[in-house]
Amino acid sequence: MPPLASENRPIPSLSGYEQLGILAARFLHDFANHTSAFYGFTSLLSEEVTRAHPARATADQLSAAAERCAAALEEFSALRRALIGAPIQCPAAAAWEHTRGGLGGRPGWQCGDLPAELAGLRLAGEPIWLSFALNTVIDASACRAGSITFSLDHEESHDADAPPDRILVVLLNFAGAVVLDRKLWLAPPAGESAPLAVAREIVRRMGGLGRVATEAASQLMLRLPEKSA
Repeated sequence: MPPLASENRPIPSLSGYEQLGILAARFLHDFANHTSAFYGFTSLLSEEVTRAHPARATADQLSAAAERCAAALEEFSALRRALIGAPIQCPAAAAWEHTRGGLGGRPGWQCGDLPAELAGLRLAGEPIWLSFALNTVIDASACRAGSITFSLDHEESHDADAPPDRILVVLLNFAGAVVLDRKLWLAPPAGESAPLAVAREIVRRMGGLGRVATEAASQLMLRLPEKSA
């Protein structure tokens, strides 16, 4: 964070909104520190001052003020999480709906039904992310026909006492000739900015993995883990 405490002047390299954002962040930071100290002191005061003490009413007022400050800080924290990008989640059903809708302009492509066991499954990211990644791969393949299927798989959890992790498996099946380069998908060259790199990055941000699943390179498998709350 820029040293605003020692420089009471605008930062020329930033826009007005950016400077306002920095000031707001500094305010929230200082407000959190002061609130923590104030809350701690009022708690100690409430313990020391008995009910019969003349300052008890004042101590109660300070304690109530500290509680209000803490509540306000929580509201600011929620706003901060929204501004900086709190973890995004979406139902797998919403991702499926966007995927099916995204194939509307591709008459040769179909999206299978959503299995009932996927109800309640949540993924990392926005609903449109998966659809965008799949359509990007389809565009890169130049394949005019194929299908997309959704299914549920399980993997052993790292915690031996926890139930198996639920995994959304998305299969992109290409009709016809070889359309994907396995090496290009798995090991992109340095500095690559091709469409497949975009799709890979989206899948990675969703916490998933993708691989060319057949020797004929006619099927791409994406494995996307359930996003815990």
